[in-house]
Amino acid sequence: AMSSEGGGGSTRANLALPIIGIDQPTSRLVLHRDIDVGKDRDERKEMRLPLSLVRRFPSMAVSDKMQDSHIYVMQKWVLDYIVYNNDIESLQDDLIPLLVRAQCDPELQRKAGISKFIHPVNPEPSVAVDDIDTTQFGLPHGARALDANSDDPLKVFVYVRRGGIAGRADQIPRYCDLNYIATKISTESRIDETARLASKTQVGTDSLVGASTQIGERCSIKRSVVGAHCVIGRNVKIVNSVIMDHVTIGDGVKIESCVVCKLTKIGEDSQLNDCEIGAKVTIPSGSELKGNSFTV
Repeated sequence: AMSSEGGGGSTRANLALPIIGIDQPTSRLVLHRDIDVGKDRDERKEMRLPLSLVRRFPSMAVSDKMQDSHIYVMQKWVLDYIVYNNDIESLQDDLIPLLVRAQCDPELQRKAGISKFIHPVNPEPSVAVDDIDTTQFGLPHGARALDANSDDPLKVFVYVRRGGIAGRADQIPRYCDLNYIATKISTESRIDETARLASKTQVGTDSLVGASTQIGERCSIKRSVVGAHCVIGRNVKIVNSVIMDHVTIGDGVKIESCVVCKLTKIGEDSQLNDCEIGAKVTIPSGSELKGNSFTV
C-alpha cells in the first residue's frame, strides 16, 4: 500500500479509495472495504465496524488514503486457489478483500473453499526476528510484535510505504508525471556531460538528457526525460514526455505527453500527442497522431 499523493494525471484519479484497517502491532490487514460513492460526503464519514473486529484488533488504524501499489507476495497455495476459484478476476477487487474477510471467519474459509488450500501454520518464523524491519510499525528494530491471533491459519499483511515517491504508472499521463516528479527531486546532473546540444536549444530545469545524446538547433525540452544515445533534429519540441534510449527524431517534430520506447524512429514534421510508441517502431514523416499506440 502507499499514500495516494503524487503521480496525478490519470482519468481514474477521482475514484474513491477503499477504507483500510491495519493492526498496528503486527501490520496485519484486517479491514478492506470499498466506499459507496453513491452516498454524499457526510454519509461516507460514518462507518460501522463489527464489534468482534474491534475486540480482536483493538490497535487497528483505519484510513481512506491508502492506494494499492499492486505488489503482492503470496504463498503457493494462494495461486492454486486463484486457479480453483473462477470468480476471482482481480487480485485487488476480488482476492484481497476475500482473504481479508476470511482470515477472521472460519465459516467463510469453508464456504469459499479456502480451507482446502491453506497450509498448516508454521510456528517458527521463516526469517530471524533481527532481520525484520519492525520500525515501520512504530516498534524498535528487532522487537517482536505480540500477536494475540497468531494461531490464525490465514493472515494477510500489508507494508505501508512512507516517504519518497510512489505512484501507479498504469497510464501514460501517470507514467509521465512520475518521471517528472523523479526528475525534480533527482540530484544528478540535468544534462549528461557527454550529451551534445546545438545553439539556441533549451532544456528546462525540470528535464533530463542522457549520455551521448545529440540535440539539434532551436529545440525545446520541458518536463521530459530523454534517454541515452538519442539523435534529435532541429526545431523539435518535447513536452511532458519520456524518450527512451537510442531514439531518432527528425526535424520539426512536436511530441507532447508521449512515451517513446527505444530504437524508435520518428520522421520529420510529425506531431504526436498522448501516444505510446513501442520499441523499434518507425513513424513516417508528417504523421499527426493523437491517443495512438504502436508496437511492432
